[in-house]
Amino acid sequence: MHAAFRFATGSLLAIAIALITAAGATEAESQTSKAPAVGAGSSKTKKPAANEGFYTAAQASQGRQDYGVSCASCHGTKLEGGAGPTLSGSGFVRKWQQRKLSDLWQVVHNQMPLGAPGSLQEAQSLAIIAYILRTNAYPEGANVLAVASLERSIGAPGGKALPVLAAAAPPVMAPKQPSGTAPTQFLKDKVASGKLGMRTGEGLRKWAPGEADAVRERLRRFLAEQA
Repeated sequence: MHAAFRFATGSLLAIAIALITAAGATEAESQTSKAPAVGAGSSKTKKPAANEGFYTAAQASQGRQDYGVSCASCHGTKLEGGAGPTLSGSGFVRKWQQRKLSDLWQVVHNQMPLGAPGSLQEAQSLAIIAYILRTNAYPEGANVLAVASLERSIGAPGGKALPVLAAAAPPVMAPKQPSGTAPTQFLKDKVASGKLGMRTGEGLRKWAPGEADAVRERLRRFLAEQA
């Protein structure tokens, strides 16, 4: 009888443990199904609006000072350009509207200033970019321009892109006359026309008939060798 009681007690205990375990697993599954997945909805970075600020007013003001020290001598005190390209107006917007801030950072921070590339501190480069953006009417905001935000597209102020101008045709250059002993076009024309003369201290005189023919023949041979 005692053995039967112990068996029954053990069986009841095993059943109770199994029920508790099952209940715990069910509750855990329920909590897991309700909990949001880690990183859910964060796989895509929200694209900033066209009117969302790029920089703060204080950052751009600091950038104006840094620009005056490190950039104005080449790009002009008003960013109008000089020895370096213009950094304001439609020329700047057309050049950079389809690129990212990281591309502009690459130029400002790594390639400038002329004579001492890469010498600007990180904060200085960011401030200079902020000043350039403000000068071109890009909006300011509540957050400073930071390295973490450099993947943002520059676009155009107000979000309206400017049309890209067609490349201008190369200028027509006058043919350059060869230097040294090579024959000039003037000499070729004279030989072709037979109008040869000789300049002396008394001015231009005509060649004697036989003398001119001999010189003309030598010139023709010379020109043939140069062709």
